[in-house]
Amino acid sequence: MNTASFPASISTPATSTGEVITQLTAIIEWSKQNDSCIGYFAALYRRVTIQVKKVLQTITLTMFRVWNGLISFLTIAIFMRVISSNSTNADAILGTCI
Repeated sequence: MNTASFPASISTPATSTGEVITQLTAIIEWSKQNDSCIGYFAALYRRVTIQVKKVLQTITLTMFRVWNGLISFLTIAIFMRVISSNSTNADAILGTCI
């Protein structure tokens, strides 16, 4: 194994999945240039990290859509409750909306 030092870009801890992928790519490139087998693990870990990032993005988008749907449902439910109410407060609110 070559004893050349690792790239400086991996000297600081990653704070996001994007940074992890960038650092793993640097390790893979370093291992190719230095004929090192350490790149095998980095390549596998990079592929897994990319898939995890895709799943997290999908989950986040799905949760956002569900939250928006819930807010819309609650808004409609509250509005329907106000409409069906016979109180003078509801009449005042509806009077400004119509």
